[in-house]
This record gives sequence, C-alpha cells and structure tokens, in this order.
Amino acid sequence: MPNQRLLSCHWETLGKGNRYWPRQPFRTAAFLAVAEVPAKVYNLFISSMEVSMYIQMLEENKEQTKETILRHLRDFNKRHVPSQIFQQFREVVLAAKDDTGLLVGGLLGRICFDWLEIDILALDEQVRGQGIGSRLLQAAEEEAMKNQCKFMKLDTFSFQAPDFYIKHGFEVFGQIEDVAGGYTHYYLIKKLRD
Repeated sequence: MPNQRLLSCHWETLGKGNRYWPRQPFRTAAFLAVAEVPAKVYNLFISSMEVSMYIQMLEENKEQTKETILRHLRDFNKRHVPSQIFQQFREVVLAAKDDTGLLVGGLLGRICFDWLEIDILALDEQVRGQGIGSRLLQAAEEEAMKNQCKFMKLDTFSFQAPDFYIKHGFEVFGQIEDVAGGYTHYYLIKKLRD
C-alpha cells in the first residue's frame, strides 16, 4: 500500500503491567483496533519513527473530548460538503404529551446534510397502539420535507417493531443477524424525493 508506514503496537493494561502484542503490525493509525484485554482501563501505545501517541479509554470527563473529536470531523466534512447543505445539521426533538401535559413519548433525531436520521422513537407502553407513533413519524417527515431532505433513515431491532416502519413506507436496506442475544438489527430508509 503506497504512502503507508508500518506502526508497531502493543497493549498495556494499567496497574498490571501485562503487555498484549498484536499478531501483526498495523499499517496505518486509521486501522487500529483495540483488542479485548482483561482490564477496564487500558492504553494502546503506538510508536514508529514518525508517530508517538497513546489511546486511552475515558471513563469520565468525556464532554470536552467528544466536542474536540466532533470538531475535527466537522472541519473535515466542511471541505467536502456544499456549505448550504452543511448548514442543515440540527437536532429534531418531537414530544408526545397527553391532555394533562404529561410526556408519554417522543422522537429524537437530527437533520444531517440532506437527510433526517431518526435515533429514537419511544412511547410509554400504556399509550402504544393509539396512533401516536404514526403521528410522530408523520411530524418527522413533515420536518424533513420542510428542510428539503431527500430521505429519512433509522435502525431498529427485530424485537422493536420493524414492521411498524415498513408499514409507514420505510424499506430495509441492510441487516445484521444474531445480535443482542439472537435478534436481527435492521437498517431502514424512506425516500422522500430524488
């Protein structure tokens, strides 16, 4: 592979000093993986003539790190995505409340460039089957159309209700079998415009 340097790596568990070496060196930092090691906190040390760093699993104080990582991704994406599309990144929060104002469920998602991604649609069990989920999906679709989204997408498990989404015009475009204790993880899309 051109323009790639070999990195030698080893895992060191903190507090124990045991080292876990990978079977083969990695070719680039982009392909580094963290092996399962018998310690909760570990560091992956990477060394070469050009690179010296460590990777640490954070258990607390994560917010500043998350924001820095997101900034790196946003800066990279800005160079590749047209500015008018890039500006459309925002959260979508839809709340379902009963006539007393009690929150009984809702939909959480985000508009990413030119699509709406649904992260969560959840309802209190006592109000399921009353059309509230359908109304939340419809409201999300209206928001997507208002923002010129080309499609909506989501993922769900076989025990959660993939047929509900299919009934509302979503199509399965991918799936992973035997996850979360023997279930199927579905990826669905609903095209809104060309």
